[in-house]
Amino acid sequence: LKEMANLLHEAFSPLAKESSMDESLTLHFKNRIEGKPRLLLIGHYDTVYPKNHPIEVKDRFLYGSGVADMKGGLVILLYALKALKDKFS
Repeated sequence: LKEMANLLHEAFSPLAKESSMDESLTLHFKNRIEGKPRLLLIGHYDTVYPKNHPIEVKDRFLYGSGVADMKGGLVILLYALKALKDKFS
């Protein structure tokens, strides 16, 4: 989890005015804009499956419980925020 937290912190930090990671590996990113409505985006990067849980790689795709979960959502969130930053910067 620490490795993933570090990767996510590195990826999302350039998009925020403030970023932090606490001792429980909870990540916080803030980008307040005066006079604009607030929006909370939330997700998780942990998994409920043990390391030895069976997965299969076939034709460059990964199959198994938990292989997508919130992970795809985090990728979509990252690129949506990058597009917004590019548009409004």
